Amino acid sequence: KMAGVPAVLLGCRAPFIEKEIVADHEGRYVVVRGTLYGEEVVLASVYAPNGKSVIFYSQLTQVLNRFRNVCYLVGGGDWNARADRSGRPLPSDSRTSRAIHHMAKNVSVTDIWRKVHEWDREYTHLSQAHKCYSRLHMIFVFYIRCVDRLVCAVRLRPSGIKILPFTNLIKSSNWRLNGALLKDNICKSMLAHEISGFFATNEGLVSSLHTLWDSFKASVRGWLISFVTARKKQFCKDWQDIEVKMWILERMHMINPNDEGVYSQLLQAKCKLQQLINSKTEFAFSRAKRIFFESRNKMGCLLAYKLGKQEVASMIQCIKKPSGVLASDPKQISEGF
Repeated sequence: KMAGVPAVLLGCRAPFIEKEIVADHEGRYVVVRGTLYGEEVVLASVYAPNGKSVIFYSQLTQVLNRFRNVCYLVGGGDWNARADRSGRPLPSDSRTSRAIHHMAKNVSVTDIWRKVHEWDREYTHLSQAHKCYSRLHMIFVFYIRCVDRLVCAVRLRPSGIKILPFTNLIKSSNWRLNGALLKDNICKSMLAHEISGFFATNEGLVSSLHTLWDSFKASVRGWLISFVTARKKQFCKDWQDIEVKMWILERMHMINPNDEGVYSQLLQAKCKLQQLINSKTEFAFSRAKRIFFESRNKMGCLLAYKLGKQEVASMIQCIKKPSGVLASDPKQISEGF
């Protein structure tokens, strides 16, 4: 029976060139090899079985050993191996832990979250039967790459890793009007107040109506940007406050999982966070219609697709310096010309 859980998702705008895909016939793992910004990377998604984990990790070790010569290997997912447990270890923990540590040693990978947070305790699963927490999700990377390049990671958690790209690869986007603001009563009242004040102050000061109109459009844009920025900052602050509160409550509940009062407060905090997530998802759905309209099959779409493929194909992945060293940094490549 196919598990059908692991997947490797890549952004449609990411300049990733696929070279090889290795998938388990039972749907337990998928490994993708390719190049990203001139660097050869291997991305693996794993959903380990509960039983026969030793056999599974032995097979996975053979697959990952094929990619030991690549620059970067990132493997994550649900390994079904208790890396950390808040309570007493179970008899089954030692067997699976030995299997996964043996795999990590043979492939030369390490749990990057544990490497960075050596003394911290973070968990991703709560067992109601045993009343204890455990960490089932791990992210493995090549040990030799932990020091030189993964230092740019800005946030590491048991279930995710975020790495900043090169600063010259971050694209700036133009400002667009959010149509949902036209239905916001607070925004409309703010605009009405600012518009009346603008014309009361500036009308008659200039002889050209075009100058007045251009300055008015620039002012409206500034008001909307200021309004959206303030609301976004407040939204992020509320989100961060709830996460901090949840972090404190989770620590308290990990110490005493039988405390129903702390568990009730934790559920309330999660409910508030879910409300913020729902509002963010609702906004994403409202933008989907516009995105689908812009990316639909229309005149020039085929040409843009061809140009995009040509841009990726003609991208200079790396150059050889006079010293004979290969340089893949875009800044060094541009300086070479």
